[in-house]
Amino acid sequence: MRHTFSQAGNSAASVQSAGISALVGQNADDKARTLLLEKGIDASQHVARQLSQSLVHWADLVLVMERSQLEEIQHQHPTARGKVFLLGHWSETEIRDPYMQDFSAFRTAFDQIEKAVGEWSAKILNS
Repeated sequence: MRHTFSQAGNSAASVQSAGISALVGQNADDKARTLLLEKGIDASQHVARQLSQSLVHWADLVLVMERSQLEEIQHQHPTARGKVFLLGHWSETEIRDPYMQDFSAFRTAFDQIEKAVGEWSAKILNS
């Protein structure tokens, strides 16, 4: 999403990444980094971190891939209600986490993420 905003000339938006079951301190999966590099995005410096109350409080919008993640965040962080949405919200799509799966699962998830980020970006940048 940061890359999409940047390409659209919006440098004011701040995008953060965190997980609800993050492997804190770990780099992005090699398969994910490969797919991102194909799009010109270098994720070699990405380090996983856990979603925190302070990050939820800071965020105007929290996007998740799966409905179970949305429910978990709302349970753990009740103040997040109203600003947590599925990444695939606009197409009513859940994006399955490809972690520990083969490259084709990563490709499928990446394609879905790319489409969903485009939909969110259009809504955000045109509002």
